[in-house]
Amino acid sequence: MALVLANRVRETSTTTGTGTLTLAGAVVGYQTFSAGIGASNTCYYAISNPGVAEWEVGVGTVGSPATTLARTTILASSNAGSAVNFSAGTKDVFVTYPSSKSVYLDASGNAGFPAGTVSAPSIYLSTDTGTGFYRIGANNDGFAVSGAKVLDIASTGLSITGALSSTGALTVTDATQSTSTSTGSIITSGGVGIAKALQVGGTLTYGGVTLSNSVTGTGSMVLSASPTLTGTLTAAIANFSGAVATGALSVTGTGSFTDTITSTKNGAGFTQSVSSGQNALVQLTDGTKVFRMWHTTTDALQFGTTSAHSWDLTYNGNTIGTVNSGGFAVTGTGSTTGNMGVGALRSSVTGFTKVLNVESTDAAIQLYQTTTGTSWEIGNDNTGQFRILNGGANKLTIAAAGSVTVTGTLTVSSTITTLGGATFHTTSSALTNGAGAGSGTLLNAPAAGNPTKWIGINDNGTTRYIPAW
Repeated sequence: MALVLANRVRETSTTTGTGTLTLAGAVVGYQTFSAGIGASNTCYYAISNPGVAEWEVGVGTVGSPATTLARTTILASSNAGSAVNFSAGTKDVFVTYPSSKSVYLDASGNAGFPAGTVSAPSIYLSTDTGTGFYRIGANNDGFAVSGAKVLDIASTGLSITGALSSTGALTVTDATQSTSTSTGSIITSGGVGIAKALQVGGTLTYGGVTLSNSVTGTGSMVLSASPTLTGTLTAAIANFSGAVATGALSVTGTGSFTDTITSTKNGAGFTQSVSSGQNALVQLTDGTKVFRMWHTTTDALQFGTTSAHSWDLTYNGNTIGTVNSGGFAVTGTGSTTGNMGVGALRSSVTGFTKVLNVESTDAAIQLYQTTTGTSWEIGNDNTGQFRILNGGANKLTIAAAGSVTVTGTLTVSSTITTLGGATFHTTSSALTNGAGAGSGTLLNAPAAGNPTKWIGINDNGTTRYIPAW
């Protein structure tokens, strides 16, 4: 059943009362309701009783067969808008266009429409009676699709229920800064899908977005949850306080990470080898897997775990060093062109019980024992001398010529063997003369007779002799 408008539909009827009219046929020059409206359809009708003040306008339903007209809805009448109790006489019945149902321009050239509802909008197209515009309230209009609101237009802005798609540029001129998920120029309770590059002029705060393409920003990017970056992220400053899983991560400025960083650039996990032609790859873990810095497909600097509390330094697949609870062990030859130190230099030792320092400037090796400066130092003083120092003072010096100088007392707990020569011992200062007033005698010589050898001692330039048998 449909509401039908038709031209020049007019019949007569002699029906009395308030009920359904029986139609008597078309007036000359007009068509019947059956021909113009059709059985079971509705139309706007008007009834008048000539010579009597009885009239009625409403919505009528054509019967089947189409020889009757039911007065379904009364829009206006001589009976104060109610059904008229028609008296005897031949009534004129015709299709009309009621003023309450008409669309027209007012004196200002504007057209007004009824309010409608979300399920029955007042403005719709064709047969889509549930899709169109309707009035929600004062200064508040809506648009419905299939009886459901999709647009809410008010003085506070435009609200959209469902997805927003645009084939062109979408420009928002509002400059409200976003400080949370409920503030800013664009607010959505759902996700945002971005198929192309995203340009960010301010701060981009992450809260659960998967970035599958490039992201370029001139400001800072704050990722506070656990982002998954399957494309390339290039940022001047990137701060990550959640776990980061990334295929390619490039930070050109300052980067800070307070949680785990996982890379799957060459496959799942950390067991994949470097792809052919790969020049750089960093893999970071929480300490149970490897950290790698690849240079080429064959050369690499790699830190990794071989067992609990043990880390390996490898080159080209070969282990060149191991760090564990016992220290650092080098496999092969180690060299440095600068300073290599463990702990602090001698001048800044504080609170250390043991320090090793190797200096290229004087070839020193320093072993610090206490925090008060007591130390053992082995090194070269740039004059060709090899020294052993304690507490910063020379204790043993070996000159380039081969002489050995001991500062302090030399205690030997075993035999001293010297090479032969004219002088057994040389002093750097004169020996103290222990002569007395008694007569010299040799009553207990180790053998009878004169000494068989006199051993010379260089006493600060004066040769003395010790008798020997």
